[in-house]
Amino acid sequence: MTGRFALKTWLSFAKPRFRRARSPGIDYYPRMKLEYPDIGSKWKDLDSRVERTVEVIRYDHAKPRIRIACIETQRLSWAKPERFNGKSGGYAKIGDR
Repeated sequence: MTGRFALKTWLSFAKPRFRRARSPGIDYYPRMKLEYPDIGSKWKDLDSRVERTVEVIRYDHAKPRIRIACIETQRLSWAKPERFNGKSGGYAKIGDR
């Protein structure tokens, strides 16, 4: 290792690296407020690969997720609150079309 590369490598180890601390009170990317659907409400899955209707059972606020039950198969699963938006890849409330 000779020349510029060796000097540059040595300088990167020799220089102290200081980083400015961010103030803990500033949130640069505030999260959107999550809106949970009503418990007992029924939703249709908009994914074109499956045909299913789900019912909201309960919420888990510790991990933002929603317990849902498939009405056709009676299978329980979890869903993210962001999916209950009526858009493609999510769920649409039955009767809100």
